[in-house]
Amino acid sequence: MKRQRQGKKILSSILTSVLAVALSISFSVPVFAAGAITGSEASPAMAAIRKVLQMPSGSTTPGATFTFEFAKKSVDGFTSDEYKGTMPAITDKQVSYASTDTGTTTGDVKSVPKEVNVIISGEASAFPHAGVYEYRITEKQTGAYTINDAAKEALTYSPGAYDIRFYVKDNAAGTATYVYAIGVTVVTVDNSGQTADAKVDPTPNTGGGLVFTNTYTKFGGGGNPEIPENQILGIGEKVGGDYADRSKYFTYALTVNKASLVPGTPVYKAYVVDTTNNVVTTAANGSISNDTFGNYIAVTSGTSTTIKLKHDQRIVFTDLPIGSNYVAVETGETHYTPRVTMVVDGATSFNRTATEATDLSTGPSTANAGTVLVGEKANAASFLNTYQTIAPTGLLIGNLPFIMILLVALGAFILFIIVKSRKRREEYPARARLGAAE
Repeated sequence: MKRQRQGKKILSSILTSVLAVALSISFSVPVFAAGAITGSEASPAMAAIRKVLQMPSGSTTPGATFTFEFAKKSVDGFTSDEYKGTMPAITDKQVSYASTDTGTTTGDVKSVPKEVNVIISGEASAFPHAGVYEYRITEKQTGAYTINDAAKEALTYSPGAYDIRFYVKDNAAGTATYVYAIGVTVVTVDNSGQTADAKVDPTPNTGGGLVFTNTYTKFGGGGNPEIPENQILGIGEKVGGDYADRSKYFTYALTVNKASLVPGTPVYKAYVVDTTNNVVTTAANGSISNDTFGNYIAVTSGTSTTIKLKHDQRIVFTDLPIGSNYVAVETGETHYTPRVTMVVDGATSFNRTATEATDLSTGPSTANAGTVLVGEKANAASFLNTYQTIAPTGLLIGNLPFIMILLVALGAFILFIIVKSRKRREEYPARARLGAAE
């Protein structure tokens, strides 16, 4: 019995020793999550925050500076203040933008990506001992950009949050530490392409997944439609020709499409103004609503709206986001030849004329197809409908073929009378001589 007890004690001691060794190995050799990036003593692991500022095409990049904050979470899995007190502070990192940043445009979205390293050289060597240090990275939700008029600009901050782990080792000499590996996990998704708890690759200059996306939207004009500087888009009607009817209304099918970065299905206001920019919208122009500036026609994004204009009237918008697009199709009218001149983002884009009584569109293609961008500068479509020339005789040009037929017939009749009279004169002397001979 005594020997059995001694054997059990020896076996228990061996198992305890093995377990202690295993635990010490598990603490001394960190297990990396999938997606972690590694380095070496000579070239420590590095990670970058990727900032993507998006805006509708046609927008100027705002002069904004975004700030990223690092909150201490744990050391080797321990979350007490005592342990977190040993963690080095990682300074806020910033990404700045300027109006000269052009980025790239895909569809109707302009994207300007930039990067900043998560830690700088001094911070990388500041970890006091080997271990796993975990921080949470978020974007500061205020102060990136000063918006003076909320009716004209909007900036959304990224909701994204990430946990970043630094796997720190001692150097070969045992005199300092270095970052051997970095792993990043999504806590709160930044965009629809992410899922919570997923691992992302923060490798610099690779379009990495430690990304914060912001959206900037600028609205044209805003406010009182009678102030020309507030009018981001105008579509005008004029008639020409001595006999043009200035009281006649011409019909337009107008469709305005919001920029894809604008949420929901917005409804925009189209005011009809005269040559002095007074609001003159009436039921003759379309289905009207009313606000403090007067009557307007509601235009739902993506839906065709019928609007009618007469000579020297324009519809103007003050609330369209930059990057919207539109198309206006004027219905052709008998005896009128239409022409349109387009101004897009401050520059004359094209002039186009259709044949009499034919529909004419603001579409940029010669087939009247497509839509037109609403840029930050002036945007306008000016239609001119010229009445056909009328001869002062009062005879309509359309009756000219019948008149020509009558003239030809009258000429033939006159020629017939002349020929017949000549024959009679030639026959009369002959008959006189014949009578005298008898």
